[in-house]
Amino acid sequence: MPYIKKYLNSYEYCFKKDGKIIHEDRASRDFIALVEKVGLTDIGLHTLRHTFISQCLMAGISIWEVAKWVGHSTAYMTELYGHLCPKRREIDRLDI
Repeated sequence: MPYIKKYLNSYEYCFKKDGKIIHEDRASRDFIALVEKVGLTDIGLHTLRHTFISQCLMAGISIWEVAKWVGHSTAYMTELYGHLCPKRREIDRLDI
């Protein structure tokens, strides 16, 4: 994990062994093919993004922090991703 964190924001592109750029559409097609190969359907790369955001919000991570991590300019967009999250009242977070 430390290796990933070190290089996470260093590169805008992924590369193949021969040094050529892996384009987003190719990565998406390969991911979909893999998902279908294991018998799943209707799952794309965006599904992973949506799941990550939803899981962060359900874990109680600040919507502002999640928005920053995923590049949303406002928390409103991040809130839209959280539509699957059960609504928690702030008072319910207290252990009293």
